[in-house]
Amino acid sequence: MGDLGKIIGDYRKRLEQLRQTGRQQDNRPEEQQMITQFKKDIRLHMEPDFSYEKLQKVRRFAEPWLRAYFNIPQGDFSNIVTGAERIMPYQGKEGKKIVLMAGPHNSHLDDVSLYLALYACGIGDLSIGARTNMFMGKGDQLRELGAFAISFFEKMPYTLVKAAQEEIEDLLEQKILEEANRSAQDKESPHWGQPTLFASNGRSYFGKIDEKYPPSWGRDHQLIKIRRNLEKLLRIQGRHERWDILVYPVSLTQVTVPEQPVLHHLPALKRLNTTAYQIADYGTILVNMFIRKELGSIFHYPQSDIFIDIHEEVDLKEYRSTSKEGFDKSIKELTDLVQSTIKKGYRILPEKLLATAVVSASAKTGKHRRGRDEKRPGLRDVWEAFVDYHERAGDKNVARRAYEQPADQEFQKALSFYTSYGALKVKGEQLVIKNMPLMVYQANTIAHHLSQTESVS
Repeated sequence: MGDLGKIIGDYRKRLEQLRQTGRQQDNRPEEQQMITQFKKDIRLHMEPDFSYEKLQKVRRFAEPWLRAYFNIPQGDFSNIVTGAERIMPYQGKEGKKIVLMAGPHNSHLDDVSLYLALYACGIGDLSIGARTNMFMGKGDQLRELGAFAISFFEKMPYTLVKAAQEEIEDLLEQKILEEANRSAQDKESPHWGQPTLFASNGRSYFGKIDEKYPPSWGRDHQLIKIRRNLEKLLRIQGRHERWDILVYPVSLTQVTVPEQPVLHHLPALKRLNTTAYQIADYGTILVNMFIRKELGSIFHYPQSDIFIDIHEEVDLKEYRSTSKEGFDKSIKELTDLVQSTIKKGYRILPEKLLATAVVSASAKTGKHRRGRDEKRPGLRDVWEAFVDYHERAGDKNVARRAYEQPADQEFQKALSFYTSYGALKVKGEQLVIKNMPLMVYQANTIAHHLSQTESVS
């Protein structure tokens, strides 16, 4: 049968036709038979069709590109990870089932970054849970890299959506059940295939770590994705008393991502034209990665820092409950715990502090230059705001600082990054803001640490 998109469209039409004829006769047996077959057909396009050989090819291809864009100390991806030792004692241990829950979701390359980094740490390859729309058309090849469906986003009759969700939960249960069975003969690294879920509805276009969307989008509460995933996991835990499902919150911090220049344009493009959205999105990634890799040494583009922090595990067995009230209470506690752990672990970088200072100083003293989309706050005003936020971040001690340096050194580091990036320019006693959306994005990423009100670009 065709790809997932064609299957969904075909069953949608068949169900509508069946229900139209059902007005004259009882068609419930036929409908149930159709739903059973629907689950079998979509399962083939939602479960992994793993190819270790292809995964290794992707790894070898992706490594030099990500090294060109991100700052990887000594070229070793394990150097951007902290907390890997928390997973090691339970890896492959009978009865211990490991699930990684990462956030915030910043880029299409997040899963590649996580895979390369954790592979280098000896944790092995990951099995990424993705939305079903990622498996449409050519996206079906993602299954060869170990990806599997974790949420169903297509518009369909509730009967089919419910059937799909049931199949997705069964698929997740199967993934958790799997042990080291992928490439037992390979000696380079263990290959446990750890299920990895993102703790958000999708990428944040404006840097908001809570994933709050404009009301006009019709989105549910920002925690709906992480809550639904935890609901699935807790139900699975309840069905297996001998298991200990260990959920590891993972904080992913970057300065910039390859699609950064178009992120603030994507919401409008997504509503107006899907093709234009994809061209702008994926085209920008390819162009930026190519420029950094092939021309970076000529134009001296700055590399973005990246950090992956693995936090203490959460044992779901401690949250089991036999009553609905107890289950709901456990889910609320779990959702708050995992989300707050990811947020607190998000690193405060000098570039993010400077962006916050730029946005703040610009709102107070910045002046638009006539005829140009530029704002020019005073350099001294920006410096004073930076020092204030630098001290505030240190006093709160809510996140690990990536660098423990004096304020003036961190200020110069961040300023050098943005001037090389082309986002800021020093002109006399003023700071010319060439890329305000980037400043707003970076300020929003640490607003929760500094008790700042998020901005909208």
